[in-house]
Amino acid sequence: MKNVVAIGVGMCDGLADEFGVEAMTNAKAFVFSRGLVEMARMARALGGKAETILGLAGAGDLFVTALAGRNGKFGRLLGEGLTPAQALDKMQTTVEGYANARAAAALADKYDLELPVVDVIAKVIHYGLSPREAIERLVSASVEEEL
Repeated sequence: MKNVVAIGVGMCDGLADEFGVEAMTNAKAFVFSRGLVEMARMARALGGKAETILGLAGAGDLFVTALAGRNGKFGRLLGEGLTPAQALDKMQTTVEGYANARAAAALADKYDLELPVVDVIAKVIHYGLSPREAIERLVSASVEEEL
């Protein structure tokens, strides 16, 4: 799931020219922190510990993936206006979050989990939702309990 969240963080970077760096830095922090909460929810649903996600193995790995990894770059390209197919073609490498988004959304449905970050990223990648609309939905939605 960290790859899916990293795509969302990257999309915020890609939207910075349109919305401004400051606004997208705030949005990026929101997506990152809400994404961690969703990762912890999924871990618990699958029998893992939320604490693992909030440590170096979760938060640290997400940080690196979002800022310097392929999935973060893929998200940036989407935010800049490329379609998922165009971004994949430009990158010429595997982007794990592309397939993982659909799988994570399916697991969320199976376990009846509220994962709005995963949901909108899957919709951007596989169902044509614009990155702009995705981020607007996330930051305007009410925030549920943390964990």
